[in-house]
Amino acid sequence: KGCLGKPGELRKKRNRAGEAVKARISRIDQLLLEQCTDIVKLTASKDGLNMDMDNLKRFYNEISDLLMLNSDNEFPNEDHEYFDRICDNYLDCCADVKTKINDLTQERFEMLTQRSHKSSTKSSISKLSKVSSISSRQAAANAAGLKQRMTSLIRQQELERKKEELQLLQRELERQGEQERLQGEINAVVAIHDSLVEDTKLSSNNYPSILPPIHNHPSISPPIHDHPSTPPPIHDHPSIPPPIHDHPSIPPPNHDHP
Repeated sequence: KGCLGKPGELRKKRNRAGEAVKARISRIDQLLLEQCTDIVKLTASKDGLNMDMDNLKRFYNEISDLLMLNSDNEFPNEDHEYFDRICDNYLDCCADVKTKINDLTQERFEMLTQRSHKSSTKSSISKLSKVSSISSRQAAANAAGLKQRMTSLIRQQELERKKEELQLLQRELERQGEQERLQGEINAVVAIHDSLVEDTKLSSNNYPSILPPIHNHPSISPPIHDHPSTPPPIHDHPSIPPPIHDHPSIPPPNHDHP
């Protein structure tokens, strides 16, 4: 779209363009009051007025675009009224200057034909000229008004379409933002879960395993030890004989008795 600028700055430019249009209208009105007969001068003034009005329309449309796309508020009434006042004066001035140019053209035509026509013919042509002037003025005003209304309707439809596209884009962005928020929450939960699992593994490695107690239940068989019975210990030393008393005062026992 390009940068449209702030509404305040655009209104200043629009106001300057509006003053240029009003100044051009004043100069054309002055020429008409002075009964200017210079068709070339009037035509140049009319063309300049059209250029000034196109410049004003451009700023008016830029303000309309900016307000419609950047806010939910309706277009301010003062902006509509400012443009409509100048537009009405512009249409009236265009109709007047076109009528004047047509009148001057018709008068020149009459001056050329007066030499070869009689007075009755000149009178008929004069009446036709007056009727033609009135019809020309009315037709010019009607055509300009219809053209302006058509342009406004087309512009309104275009702005509505742009606003709908902007609303669709905004809803899509909100949906994407919600998905990103939910994904962030899921990632946080997964990270907490992984941290708890890691802490559990570390705790299991730091403490020995505790075997569950064996209950002497008839349905549970006792554990089978796959090894032979342990024999009693063998003492590797000879038998100890009784002590021998070799004392000289005690004679040995005499076993020779009858």
